[in-house]
Amino acid sequence: MSSPPHIGIEPATPPTGSALSWDDDPNMVTGCKTAPFEPDFSSLVMGEMKESGYEEEDDFLIATTMIEKIRDVIFSVMFFMVHGNSSPELFEYISILIEDLQLVTFFISPQVAHVYHIPDALLYSQIEFQKLDISLFNVWFSFAVVAVFVLMLNIVWVGSGFVSGRHKFIWPIWTLRVFATVLPTLFYLPIIEVIVNPISCNRVHERESVTAIHTIENTSCLSAARLPLAVVAVVALAVYIPTSISLSAVFFDTQPTRKEPYHRVHGRLDMFYVTVKTILVLVYTFLPDKQGVAKLCVAAAGCIFMFCVEIFYFPYYNPFVNYMRAGLFFGSSMVGLVGVGAGISYSVTGEQGSINIIYGMVVALCCGIPAGFGISALLYNRIQNGVRKRLSRKNQGLDNAFDYATPEKLVFRCWTHVEIAARFITVHMSKRRTRIDFNAIQEVQQIFRRGIDEFPDQPLLRLSYALYMFHLKSMSRDATNQLNKIEQLNPPLDIKFQIYYTNQIAMQSREADFLGAGVKLDITSYAEYQKTDKDAKLNHFLAIQEMRAMWELLLDKNYSLEELSMIANKLYTHAQKAQDAYMKLISKFPKSKTTLRFFARFCFDVTNDVLRGDALTDRANDLELDEEESGSEDDDSDMENFHQTKRHCHVDIKRRRATPQGASLFR
Repeated sequence: MSSPPHIGIEPATPPTGSALSWDDDPNMVTGCKTAPFEPDFSSLVMGEMKESGYEEEDDFLIATTMIEKIRDVIFSVMFFMVHGNSSPELFEYISILIEDLQLVTFFISPQVAHVYHIPDALLYSQIEFQKLDISLFNVWFSFAVVAVFVLMLNIVWVGSGFVSGRHKFIWPIWTLRVFATVLPTLFYLPIIEVIVNPISCNRVHERESVTAIHTIENTSCLSAARLPLAVVAVVALAVYIPTSISLSAVFFDTQPTRKEPYHRVHGRLDMFYVTVKTILVLVYTFLPDKQGVAKLCVAAAGCIFMFCVEIFYFPYYNPFVNYMRAGLFFGSSMVGLVGVGAGISYSVTGEQGSINIIYGMVVALCCGIPAGFGISALLYNRIQNGVRKRLSRKNQGLDNAFDYATPEKLVFRCWTHVEIAARFITVHMSKRRTRIDFNAIQEVQQIFRRGIDEFPDQPLLRLSYALYMFHLKSMSRDATNQLNKIEQLNPPLDIKFQIYYTNQIAMQSREADFLGAGVKLDITSYAEYQKTDKDAKLNHFLAIQEMRAMWELLLDKNYSLEELSMIANKLYTHAQKAQDAYMKLISKFPKSKTTLRFFARFCFDVTNDVLRGDALTDRANDLELDEEESGSEDDDSDMENFHQTKRHCHVDIKRRRATPQGASLFR
């Protein structure tokens, strides 16, 4: 077998001589030295990577399963959907208002019109898709299905870009953000109400005459006009419902210092909301037309459930958003109770209720919204004040702080109260008000640590603690410890994504170190940089592993040329890939000290190109010296400005003292 082509890969030293080693400082590669044989190449490279910001568990050093790889791709897509996303605040509030008021439409649906009288104006606002001409229905159905499949194709497109590390266009990510903003929320009910109709075969009626309108409800499910629609509807629902729930679980920002509706602790409320809306649509679609009372009961129960979920979680960092959604859910619940009362009366008497039922619903809605707003505000403030008061008493020794056996000795009545109580530190903060009260951080730490003592197995609580410490104190030790402990609790996928999201944010905050001062990348360029950087380091690591395997083979007297040639071919392949990736990184980021030193390490490790390695190391050292000199000049300039300001203050004070008013004032 012929030997592999030569690319300058030279064994650093024969087994009986010396091997490669480096200075103690992993970021200052100075060249080759002699050392006893038995080099642990993998630990050297992994140690270098850890020093440069990569953790030991980085996925490019671990052989993952196919499921984990798919999960990583999905997380990458979701990360770039969420990170940096923003909508006009007014649009976010209007969207919430419209989405939550959609619950009221279940109580004025034509399907419950036999229970109480509904004015025609309200009935006409509800489109009965079952009664539309089938050609007109196909138009609505096409719009809904296209929206669903465009969303899915957009996700696949962006995901393939992350797998390949190449994003030629930035618009697919922006369109994906738009779709993820409105399709699982504002347009979820209209879309699913349209798509579900072709599969509601239990509501098929015979056509009254040949001249009757050809509609969905008088078309057989097995007919050529309806069967294709039913198949497409099943596929669309199978992808749309899980995708909407997944997006609701992650499509938000967890930064506690921001107060827009987009910023919240978790997405559990929206996950429940999508599930409730799905159940209501299915109930209204598949229950027989005369089961109006049962439909009203289910709709009212859904509204009450959402109000309870809201006051249980209070998920938004902005208290007003919590109060607003609680008020809307409570108002819908009051409307539902009026409808249920009318349904019970209809079941007993068999008579349709009058229009007074609608008037009662309007009054219930108008009174229920402010009532729910006030109730939620009262509960929210009571939680915060009660927790801080009980924690203060325990800190003062008035209660036994370690007695968890009796309820009266506990600080928190529920695990969700821990994070709610900690929000006092960010209540004054917003997009413009970014000042942190560092004196209050210690109290926040006490709240979370006490909460973790009482609820040690709650991963979302530990995640909230990590997020507060991350955003208030940068990536502190507390944040890192909590993120590591969450992994041991086998958290659900939405929390795993938040861990991934936080780690990615921390990595991007170190972007200047990797790419050079002043370098900022957009989301697509950064994704391509990550892919190239991983390719370089992975193949660097694998090339060193093959070098180690080659020396182990050479030490064995019984090796064959075929085995040696196979290892040499693998070494050549990995070295060539690593070298190409490093060259690509260096050409794009010539001021990245980290990349320069990794490439220098590669030259010493693998290709034995000492001249190039020394040149790369010298360039990295020169960049570091330039930054230090620039920093010292900035410090000198700041100090000079301080002294100059101080002198101006002294001159101004002397001038004021020279005036009669100033003299009396300073006395």
